[in-house]
Amino acid sequence: MSAVEKVQSWMGRRLRVHMTDGRVVTGLFDCIDKHGNVILDRALEWKSATAPETERPIGYVLVPGKHITKAEIQDE
Repeated sequence: MSAVEKVQSWMGRRLRVHMTDGRVVTGLFDCIDKHGNVILDRALEWKSATAPETERPIGYVLVPGKHITKAEIQDE
């Protein structure tokens, strides 16, 4: 499977993104650009992975690639 096919298989799946400042965003993967920026739909944000009470809906969001430390598809 090529890299493009792999990324295409993520379309519409729930992606969890960890950022350099400790925040975590999950949402439906929409696209990625040549800079590594990720766009998520129906996104939720947490101030940290260990603070579930800080959840807030943010809708449609662009996560800058330079701030992504880890991204993973969540099991369905």
